[in-house]
Amino acid sequence: MFNKLYTNTKKYIKGNIVFLLIILLYVLIVNVKLPFSIESPGGLININDRLSGNIYNSKGSINLTYVTVRDGTIPNLIIAALNKDWDIISNNNIKLDNETMQESLIRSRLEYDASVNSSYYVAYNYANLDPKILDSNIYVEYILEEANTDIQVGDKIIEFDDRKMNNITDFYSYIQNLNIGDEVKFIVENNKKHYKRTANIIEYEGNKMIGITIINIPNIEVENKITYKSEDNENGPSGGLMFTLSIYNAITEYDITNGYKISGTGTINMDGTIGIIGGVKYKLAGAVKKNADIFIAPSENYEEALELKKKNKYDIKIVKADTFEEALEELKKLK
Repeated sequence: MFNKLYTNTKKYIKGNIVFLLIILLYVLIVNVKLPFSIESPGGLININDRLSGNIYNSKGSINLTYVTVRDGTIPNLIIAALNKDWDIISNNNIKLDNETMQESLIRSRLEYDASVNSSYYVAYNYANLDPKILDSNIYVEYILEEANTDIQVGDKIIEFDDRKMNNITDFYSYIQNLNIGDEVKFIVENNKKHYKRTANIIEYEGNKMIGITIINIPNIEVENKITYKSEDNENGPSGGLMFTLSIYNAITEYDITNGYKISGTGTINMDGTIGIIGGVKYKLAGAVKKNADIFIAPSENYEEALELKKKNKYDIKIVKADTFEEALEELKKLK
């Protein structure tokens, strides 16, 4: 029976070799990823649709803007070469040195989570609702090539040398009291499992360190906290400003939208300052495509946004803001 099956299979392959090769070539072309990504205009995400809890409704909307990123498959690269709004980007320009694309995605998601938590704090603080910063969640987001460690990107540091990891300042101070070559023992959490890791003190550009970059994602406690439902593929810190505006609008009686479709971009810090972002041309184009009325940008991106508006004859109002308070003041001017 086996011999018969083998003979029939061999006969089929010989009789359909061209067809099978075409199928194999097609699968390879469609699925093989070259070391490039394609960036293009995104769209809008109405944040209010993702909020739940005791919220005030608004006549308008506050929207996230984003960049659409596609894998560098051959079909996508061909389309990008023929489309002036699609740009081919080397993956080396997306990720940091000594970082895989997977590590880049993990880092970007950590920055996203930190941004959302900062947004809660800033929004509730400006609404005078007394937000409290509770325990911190300290994650590894980047590892230098020079590091001597088995720590992984995405590790949540629980302990170092039998000390609880409560804040970044105490950790860095502890490192400075050690000698080059000393070993630090860690307990970390990754994918809900605990691991023992180690790292040796190194000297890098004249400083003592263990060769990792860490990020703090604090827990924020507020009364009557509304919740935001995020998607797994969302990442990066650039939605911080719009998160903050939307949360603030949801917890205060005054409608800051004044009936407009508001979009924008910018990171948010715990002190309310707004930071520069990348990909403004894709985000602005996506906002215009979805008929946004307003686009808010930090000053570092403002001039580029104005030039893009003039060049492409966009029908949208560009607003500059470097702090959350400035963004609120600009929105109050809208009638």
